[in-house]
Amino acid sequence: MGLAYAGVAAVIVKSVNRIFYRAAINQGLLLIVHRRAVEAYRPGDPVAVDFRAGRIRIGNREFVFDPPPEALAGIIEKKGLVNWLKDTP
Repeated sequence: MGLAYAGVAAVIVKSVNRIFYRAAINQGLLLIVHRRAVEAYRPGDPVAVDFRAGRIRIGNREFVFDPPPEALAGIIEKKGLVNWLKDTP
């Protein structure tokens, strides 16, 4: 079981290498690269992510990002590549 199964919807980062990004997606965890959102966060701020709409809300601030392509969104919703492959004809 990974972070996706623990209820973590996404991890917002300043940067990430592509291998780690792909490994996270394969486990069903969305990594969002958004430097301004990371820098705006303060401990205790509520955070909400709508990955389909490409929106991050931190406190009363909102940040926009490019939503993942449909195939990646499907993998995230199924909580991993293996689960997605099982359910995809």
